[in-house]
Amino acid sequence: MHKEDSVDLFPQVVAHEMKLRTFSGTPDNLDQINVGEWIAEAKRNIRLLGYKGRGAVNYILKFLTGPAQKRVEKLDWSDSCNSEGVLAVLKDTYGENLMLGNSILDFIRGLRVY
Repeated sequence: MHKEDSVDLFPQVVAHEMKLRTFSGTPDNLDQINVGEWIAEAKRNIRLLGYKGRGAVNYILKFLTGPAQKRVEKLDWSDSCNSEGVLAVLKDTYGENLMLGNSILDFIRGLRVY
């Protein structure tokens, strides 16, 4: 069997096709992913794609929309050049602790006084 006749049993992932779900920071988006999951996916993709510095930040920016995108646009230039800094701001702004607060409010709103 020649090398060109062999079948690749382990197809390689084409790096430029790695997608990340968009993150807007709005809770009313039905297919919204929580920020912790989104950050984990972003970090994994950045590592696998080999992005560093501004390349990693540009990758993140491609998948931000709405309020999350506006929040990152307000960062100082030095903070916006570091992917870890951008992800930390997103986590601080849209973190799970904020989601817990929303869950408690939703629970309280659901209570009925008889």
